Amino acid sequence: MAAEVVGGAFLSAFLQVIFDRLGPTSTIYNYFRSRKLEDRLLENLHITLISVNKVLDDAEARQYTNSHVKEWLQKLKHAVYVADDLLDKIATKATRLKIEAETQPATSKVRCFFNCFVNPFDKRMEARIQEALDVLEFLVKQKDALGLKEGSGGGSEVGVGGKVSSRLPTTSLLPDESGIYGRDGDKEKIIRLLLDENLSRDPVSVISVVGMGGLGKTTLAQLVYNDRRMKDQFQLKAWVCVSEEFDVFGITKTILSALHCPITGHEDLNQLQLKLQEKLTGKKLLLVLDDVWNDQKSDLESLQVPFRSGASGSKILVTTRDKKVASAMVSVEVHRIALLNEEDGWKLFEEHAFKNNDASSCSSLQAIGKKIVEKCDGLPLAIKSLGGLLQTKFSEKYWNEILESEIWKLPKSNIMPALRLSYHYLPSHLKRCFAFCSIFPKDFEIDKVSLIQMWMAEDLIHCNQGNKSVGELGNGILDELESRSFVEKSEEIMTN
Repeated sequence: MAAEVVGGAFLSAFLQVIFDRLGPTSTIYNYFRSRKLEDRLLENLHITLISVNKVLDDAEARQYTNSHVKEWLQKLKHAVYVADDLLDKIATKATRLKIEAETQPATSKVRCFFNCFVNPFDKRMEARIQEALDVLEFLVKQKDALGLKEGSGGGSEVGVGGKVSSRLPTTSLLPDESGIYGRDGDKEKIIRLLLDENLSRDPVSVISVVGMGGLGKTTLAQLVYNDRRMKDQFQLKAWVCVSEEFDVFGITKTILSALHCPITGHEDLNQLQLKLQEKLTGKKLLLVLDDVWNDQKSDLESLQVPFRSGASGSKILVTTRDKKVASAMVSVEVHRIALLNEEDGWKLFEEHAFKNNDASSCSSLQAIGKKIVEKCDGLPLAIKSLGGLLQTKFSEKYWNEILESEIWKLPKSNIMPALRLSYHYLPSHLKRCFAFCSIFPKDFEIDKVSLIQMWMAEDLIHCNQGNKSVGELGNGILDELESRSFVEKSEEIMTN
């Protein structure tokens, strides 16, 4: 699903590679200095690309709703690729000449390396870099006319420092249960774990639900939390939407509030934790921590300190996109939530698209709808979003337009923010490597060794991190991407 998720965001990852190439100790920079070429061209190119990078978050978020921004981004992408291609040619030339120089007799190595460059090549590269720089500078000047903002993520996505604004927190309230499909098995498994008194020797056991954005982790947690058996099993229940910022103070305060424990608003963390410890003493707690991103073990351990006073059998249910969070929480069980099968996917779509109509009376739309559901690949959020979009549009022509269009770029669909958020929170080196995978078709089986070699060829991973080999570095990257639900591992095959 790389192409759908990443979209134009590939460019921001690609720029990081160019920044590395333009570093003061890079092969390209040394080439220019050794030949006394205009190294100011590299400096100007670097500065211009930094200016571009500052508005990319905003441009990549707005391209789906503004055709002018989309066109600008496409032109920018082409210009950046042209510049990178020129840098690649220079790097290749410099590396080849260096190798040739090293094979010469010792007395002629230095002279060969610094003097055997072909002047026509140098001059041609200087001129072409200047041309690429002129195009990039022209495009940068257009950003103000397009209203692009530095460090912005379009208002509802990622902004400065990766912070996200205007995201509605989840609650424990369950939507209409009759409109939830394909989660009965998941629900019963989680409930069995929560009711198991001997799941762990510790007073509090952690169970984690892991999966990519849009799979329905929160819905599953709501189903479990509101099941009548939870009321019978646990004396205390609390729901906390954690989201991106893991604030131990704020989370503790929310838990106390959910447990109807009075708070003056002047307590420090120590006082809050003492109150929580007192409230939990001898009582069995069910705590849901929804949408946890932080995998820092120290923060998670700090939050859990007061829970030790609770009665044996207390449980914490965590939902997260990252398997590393489940590990940091010392989960006794990790449940991977699956995509919906074709039958359940159709039922969900039918529920939203034919809300006030009989689907059986619209056989032609049914046929188109089932093809649309196939394109959603079993992702509940995508199915619901498109079903809602089509709910009042009972026209074969319109449904076919949706079927044949690039559905993930529809402005009314909230699937893109949900999935792109996961991408934006990737560390830069993972972002670059995952973005590269967008060259493969959907559901393509990628040979692990070949993929690592391609990453190397594109200068996305380097052999300079401690004593690790390229294979170890590549395997580590794949493991990270798999833990965050960006790729699926099938024996020795990675599926994009």
